[in-house]
Amino acid sequence: MIYISDIIKHFKSIGTWVNWDKTRDVFLFNEKDKQIDKIGVCWVLTDKALDQAIANDIKFVISHENCFYFESTHQYQLLLNSRKAKQERLLENDITVYRSHDVWDYVVEYGNLDSFTKALKLPFKQRSLNEKYNVAYFEKMKVRALAERVVTALSSYGQDYCEVLGDVDREVTSLALGIGAACNVFELLKYPNVECLIVSDDGACNWVEHQYCLDNNITLIIVHHSINEILGMNNMVRYLKQQYPKLHVEYLDEGFHYHLIDKKQ
Repeated sequence: MIYISDIIKHFKSIGTWVNWDKTRDVFLFNEKDKQIDKIGVCWVLTDKALDQAIANDIKFVISHENCFYFESTHQYQLLLNSRKAKQERLLENDITVYRSHDVWDYVVEYGNLDSFTKALKLPFKQRSLNEKYNVAYFEKMKVRALAERVVTALSSYGQDYCEVLGDVDREVTSLALGIGAACNVFELLKYPNVECLIVSDDGACNWVEHQYCLDNNITLIIVHHSINEILGMNNMVRYLKQQYPKLHVEYLDEGFHYHLIDKKQ
């Protein structure tokens, strides 16, 4: 058994790049210290993931994203109702939810960014701890081959395809990538001579960043936000098991399994 506060202290000790006065890494529900022997990990605590936590008597869940959609004084009633229903189930089952976002995106090797880059098997540069992106330079490779590497990396996590904006047969020698909705195309282009970018579906909009990349001969490979970070959240399970071998740690399947339906031939 271990106290939740000990887990949080550990995250804070490794997240040296986080501004703890302004962070997303907070308790989302039922903030109280208690002893636990099980941890559930997920990218976001959907109802499907919550079902698994309840069934397995898990009282502490670490969610990368906000499982209550968004906070606002201008609410959609459907979102409000859904959030209340989820909170009632959490309260009934005495489940505490903590969000680990700012730390886990950039933890060396195990975090979301490094997990994704490692899975692509390209010569990415060694990044500094506070660097939010990464870049690789390599011998000429077709964009199609890069996209196939992305699909290989993501296929077992819920997305067996990706989108390409640009010429898939273009040969490139560089690739920069970021993760999540905060991924900024123009910050990625700080790296010299970058020809291709990997961004998440909500990390760039088509009438601004996509248009700019078309106008400036930058090829985009687009993946879902959830899937390009789920690799790292799965690695959190492995990391926590190493840190706390006596705890039961398991991944909670959120249900993010995307399917591409082709036009009938």
